[in-house]
Amino acid sequence: MTHEAGLRAFALPDHDALVVASWGRATTFAIRWLAARQGLDAAAPLGELRSHLVETTAPPDQPMRVVRLAVDPYRWTVEAFLTSLRTREMRAALELDDQYSFRQFLHALVRARHEQNDASPAWVAVQAAAVEADADPLEVIDIDDPEACQRLGASTPDRHRRRTTNLDRVVADDPFVATDDPFVAPRSVYFHDHDTVSAVNQLCAYELDQLGFSRHPAGAAGGPPPRPAPARPGQPDLVAPQARVGDIQRRKRQLLSRGYDHLTRELATPGTRPMVFRHHDLILVIAGRAASTFAVRWFLHHNQVPDQPGRWPHELRTRVVYPSDWHRDRVREVVACEPLAPVLRFARDPYRRAVSAYLHSLYQPRPRRSIAAALDITIDDGFSFHDYLRVLADLVPEGRCDPHAYLQFHPIEYLAPATQVFRVEDGGDRLRQIEHDLGLTPTSDEDQAALRATAHQARYTDSSGHDAPNDAAQQVFVPPVTPDDPVPRAPAFYDETTIALVDAIYASDFDRLGYPRRPVGEAGS
Repeated sequence: MTHEAGLRAFALPDHDALVVASWGRATTFAIRWLAARQGLDAAAPLGELRSHLVETTAPPDQPMRVVRLAVDPYRWTVEAFLTSLRTREMRAALELDDQYSFRQFLHALVRARHEQNDASPAWVAVQAAAVEADADPLEVIDIDDPEACQRLGASTPDRHRRRTTNLDRVVADDPFVATDDPFVAPRSVYFHDHDTVSAVNQLCAYELDQLGFSRHPAGAAGGPPPRPAPARPGQPDLVAPQARVGDIQRRKRQLLSRGYDHLTRELATPGTRPMVFRHHDLILVIAGRAASTFAVRWFLHHNQVPDQPGRWPHELRTRVVYPSDWHRDRVREVVACEPLAPVLRFARDPYRRAVSAYLHSLYQPRPRRSIAAALDITIDDGFSFHDYLRVLADLVPEGRCDPHAYLQFHPIEYLAPATQVFRVEDGGDRLRQIEHDLGLTPTSDEDQAALRATAHQARYTDSSGHDAPNDAAQQVFVPPVTPDDPVPRAPAFYDETTIALVDAIYASDFDRLGYPRRPVGEAGS
């Protein structure tokens, strides 16, 4: 292992171990932490501190315990970008001008890594080390994790010496000008969209696969790294990204300490805020166009919230349930549970749901605003299902789509994956089994029929007899398309292109919720 491999390795005093640190903040953290362990002034200049440390450039003769200090790759790449703006040598090595975007920086870094040789700078190299192959054991520390740093007897380092700011948009394509002066930079999460996340996944495959960092979707990249939960034996794979135990506990404390209003905002996404049962430790999570109205009425039924004729069920959810004292208290209680209270999700086949969301956007103006803007048409112009999906491929990963088209996923599932998933296609018997398993009174067929019987139940995709595949995939429908208008059934909207788009956009829904991917002729049936 050499310095040119992009790493530093230091002996850990009084331990038969090495401390291996990635280029950048991790190396700075390692030097100051080890200096403090030796009783030195950790605030002294780095060069002075480093002279007191035992640094190695070669693998040890026998396996040793290795403590690996690293930074989440999505944050690391942003930090490298910001550092390059103040480092002429980095810009020269990447053949960058004095003004460039984060996306251009990533492309240059990918190219440099492909062309890597012995003369390449340390920050170009793959963050791997020969010593790690024989580590016994290898412990990876994310230096931005306070609890992990506490185990080392160190404090979490300042992420940047520059102040950061919050924005309401992605800045991946914004040009930044090289400067020697301090400047205010956006938080890491604002630099990542679908394409930059893909570039980081390619660039930092080793860190993501071997060091335990999780791959994130756009909108979460640069935030706390969730970890996958193990699949339950005998159950379909319902696993959502899940944080480590320390992350879960810290996240709960943060949520609870900021009060109910912050908590509900924090748990809001392009989807719908969870509902907590009054007398059961149970959290209900729903998604638009996935039997959400039935799910709300089912929740009201089990929690003795009177249905009010003439009032929309979702209005009761937002104006009666959420503001109530009992629901506020229950939110605090279930989030504080160790482990988190069980999560029940209502879900729908992604193929049918995508068609339903498309037709809903043709009925309601609000859902099609972002679609019309992306297609550069007016809100009254028509567009095809293919056009709709092509836009969603950009909007969904960034969370900028209408809630009815967003993933069937909620941030609370970072804390715990869904304990039970009710796929609406599975029918009443499956729902009664779930109710029984969760200690709820099973609902009869008659009760379920009554709860489903709303004006919202009108099914666009059942309003016409023809369902031959390919017929409607490219057909332009002009708004408004009402629930009473005859339109094809869902399979008619699928050809090879639209199937591929849905498979890509909702890949995590297929994987987590146990829905199979289907060929032309079966998708949407």
